[in-house]
Amino acid sequence: MRSSLFRRWCLAILLLIVSPAHAIEKLQLLAGDWQYANISAKDSQLKLQLTANGLAFQLTIATLQLAQPFGEVNNIHLHCQQVRLQSGRISCGQGQASFVHAQLGDQTVTFSLQARYEEERYQIQVSGLSLADGTLDIQAELDGEVWQANIQSHSVTLESLESLALSMLTEDLIELAQGWQLQGELNGNLMMAGDASNISRIETDLALHQWSVSDPQSRYVTEAANARVQLKARQQAGEWRWSNIMTLHGGQAYFEPVFLDFEQSGMHWKSDGHWSPDNDRITLNIPEFDHSGTLQGSVSLHYQHQQVTSLQIKLVKAQLNNVYNTWLQPFLLGTAADSLTLDGALSADIDYLYGQSPELSLSFSDVDIDDQQQRFSLAGLTGEFAWTGSMEPQHTALSWQQIYFYALPLGASAIDGVSTSSGFRLTQPFVLPVMDGALQIHDFSLALDQEQAVSWQFDGLLTPVSMEAVSEALGWPTLYGRLSGVIPQVRYQDQQVQVDGALMLRLFDGITVIRDLRLQDPFGALPQLSANVDITGLDLQLLTQAFDFGMISGRLDGRIHNLRLAGWQAVQFDAQFATPQGDRSRRRISQQAVDNLSQIGGGASGVLSRSFLRFFEDFSYQQLGLSCRLRNSVCEMSGVADADHGYYIVQGGGILPPWINVVGYTRRVDWPDLLERLQAVRHSSGPVIE
Repeated sequence: MRSSLFRRWCLAILLLIVSPAHAIEKLQLLAGDWQYANISAKDSQLKLQLTANGLAFQLTIATLQLAQPFGEVNNIHLHCQQVRLQSGRISCGQGQASFVHAQLGDQTVTFSLQARYEEERYQIQVSGLSLADGTLDIQAELDGEVWQANIQSHSVTLESLESLALSMLTEDLIELAQGWQLQGELNGNLMMAGDASNISRIETDLALHQWSVSDPQSRYVTEAANARVQLKARQQAGEWRWSNIMTLHGGQAYFEPVFLDFEQSGMHWKSDGHWSPDNDRITLNIPEFDHSGTLQGSVSLHYQHQQVTSLQIKLVKAQLNNVYNTWLQPFLLGTAADSLTLDGALSADIDYLYGQSPELSLSFSDVDIDDQQQRFSLAGLTGEFAWTGSMEPQHTALSWQQIYFYALPLGASAIDGVSTSSGFRLTQPFVLPVMDGALQIHDFSLALDQEQAVSWQFDGLLTPVSMEAVSEALGWPTLYGRLSGVIPQVRYQDQQVQVDGALMLRLFDGITVIRDLRLQDPFGALPQLSANVDITGLDLQLLTQAFDFGMISGRLDGRIHNLRLAGWQAVQFDAQFATPQGDRSRRRISQQAVDNLSQIGGGASGVLSRSFLRFFEDFSYQQLGLSCRLRNSVCEMSGVADADHGYYIVQGGGILPPWINVVGYTRRVDWPDLLERLQAVRHSSGPVIE
């Protein structure tokens, strides 16, 4: 139909040209209604006229129905004052056209046209297509089934493009696009090429000015951003290959939960890659990524069958303070690391292959970390850390100048180790200064199994640390004596920490031994701890001086067996504390201590201040003790011996008077109530002596 229609129109033009001028000056051809493929026209009319400049034509079509998504075009008027005819070729150097479209509105444009209809080759240029306050220039070429279109945008608003795009989308895509808001201005060029069935090439060089976009939930937002997008993409043998340059400057963006301020720190990257839809394979290379003042690096990624098969990331001297504030902190809110101040630089190489342990290399340069809640800090971290899944050893050497845990200073130290076969071990003991002592870690090793489960083990030693110095540093009541201990082998596997053997601590001039220590799911929502604890020869005077309980002298043995904590709260134990048999030390107890023990046992407080005993500062005792069996939040209490209607917490005696007994009357007490009593004792100023 198209070929015969052209032949009829060309025959009319030829007739006009070869006829005597006085015979035919004007010719009108009524084509009426016609259809070709997915295009149909109603009431089409062609008028030809010989002028001094040659042949002029005017084409009018009442209604032109184009394939979707373009739809219906009405009131089409085309004028060309100079038509050139050659063998099999018609051209119009400059013409005007007007039409009405539902989405584009009333339009008046200029155009040029070349048609080699015998070869089915056509070229058209359209200038001045209006979109709101902007315009588009379009150049299109058709050569048989092959086509190419170039579009140049001049100050076109994104709102107008959004409205036009929505009119051309399917219902599913329209539903996805509902609620999105677009603002800004678009300038630049877009080129697309293809054939009747596919787009095979895309090239862009676009500039976005004052670009603002928001999704319905405000999770992805840009505001007044400026961007330049350069893209070259080509489809070949069923695979898309592309290269891209992107620059962002000015304005701000929020991609939940990351906030970016391009005014202060612009962003630029280059990328290339390919996509094979049939094989579900994507390769992405970003050889150059620069977030100004924050980090520089490169990325290479391969994705196939809905999983990442390889990933390489390289960072070059990333500025940790900016990296943390922009890229890390938003993901750490609600954790212990959500309020840090960092300084220094980090370089990194990360290499991952599917099914293998990742290769990791980190280089720290004068890194400082400060917790704004003053829980910990680290200064002067420098060196290299490496992790590998291969058999080739990778060495680690890290050092730092100072660590603070709360207000406790931990001195300069270093770590030397080696990684191989998805594991890490120390190559020499790690010694961390702690006040006037040191924590020594020996034989530390860590491993990842094939399921990426972590296990580790170590043993160690704590050399004597002055508790007076620790107390002063942490702002505690003064604790006397020295803390030291032997750490047997500690193992972590299957989400459980286990201590093989006994953990021994020396504190308050006594010995505390912890056996059968287990910690299940330590990093979970409800950690479970179990242990058996034995205490021997504790100096009560040192202990009670530390906690302002009231002075008690003598020694104390004790045990806490079947101890179980859930979520770090006690849910079960069998505890007993008592004066050791054969204790030959001086045993005295002050009025304040008597009063506090009475409160714990459920007796009345302040009794001494209302009797003649108030004239004595302390008392002699034979033995003291207290026990609690905790089950189901109820503590079954007893003392060193039974008493009338109760039990002795302190039993008087000794060589010299005065003697005193302290009796407890509550056998069963709710564990929360007992904790409140202990808290009241802690804050009590002692009995009032009248």
